[in-house]
Amino acid sequence: FSFLDSRISIDSVKINSLKDTKIKDFYIQYQYKTVWDNSSYRDFMLNELSKAEDEGLEPEDYSYSTLKNYEEKFSDLKDSTKIKYDLLLTENTLRYINHISKGKLNPYKIYNNYDVPEKKVEDVKILYDCIDNNNFSSAIENCKPNHIIYQKLKKALKTLRAMPQESFTGVVDLTEKFKKNKKNKNIPLIKKKLMYWGDMEEKDSILSTVLDEKTQEALKKFQKRHGLFPDGVPGRSTLDALNYTRNMRIEQVIANLERWRWYKNSFGNHYLLINIPDYKISAIKDGDTIQTQRVVVGKDTRKTPILESKVSNINLNPNWTV
Repeated sequence: FSFLDSRISIDSVKINSLKDTKIKDFYIQYQYKTVWDNSSYRDFMLNELSKAEDEGLEPEDYSYSTLKNYEEKFSDLKDSTKIKYDLLLTENTLRYINHISKGKLNPYKIYNNYDVPEKKVEDVKILYDCIDNNNFSSAIENCKPNHIIYQKLKKALKTLRAMPQESFTGVVDLTEKFKKNKKNKNIPLIKKKLMYWGDMEEKDSILSTVLDEKTQEALKKFQKRHGLFPDGVPGRSTLDALNYTRNMRIEQVIANLERWRWYKNSFGNHYLLINIPDYKISAIKDGDTIQTQRVVVGKDTRKTPILESKVSNINLNPNWTV
């Protein structure tokens, strides 16, 4: 420590009575003294917690407002309050390290066919590294997944949150079939949704109820972006995607950020990635997708298991018996 003289002694009885054994052992390691006396350490961690939303997490899950309030009055705090602040910051930093490393939820309690090895996080060891070596920036960053899809989801979340709330309401249904150059009462609402998501130019009229060529072209853009067959016809899958609101998309991105935290932070340089909902397998080599193929997946009655495994062999001509 470079700040030994500024550390405050904590009553050993208080430490030994803590229910969380990890935190208890942590403070015993530091001779029953405060560990957050360095203001740059506190500033880094508070700044990190304030940006938890960027990772699809909630700052208040880590008592951010309370911690920030303590920090703003730090120089005037009594020693007893500084100890309380120190303990609270340690507790929430460890919680954040766990959440950012392996997620908030336990996938084994959600899925009965989940066969990905459980992620082990040495949260206390990571915090030791931060404090002993002033290594907060790289240590915390290394806790986060570095998959390109995770990074893209973070960008998508930022974009969605920057968008204004929809100025319209309503759900498009399939009570009437959509036909090219024919009228349908739902077309104006479809146009509003396409304009909102940027697939149709704002200047296009929303009054017409005709499924015209401009609307179809905009629908094709929307369909392509959502991995749907771009035929320009609003079928069930297209309408389901159109009926998602901005807030629903935000929730969807947050859920997928959480799922990515359940996996290894890196799959290595070469790997196969199976996207079950998209019925596709991709081969990635040195960060580039070199091949993509369609695959068969399970159904509700017999679901494809979620797993992570090394490829041991490939059978190019398997025996197939019905």
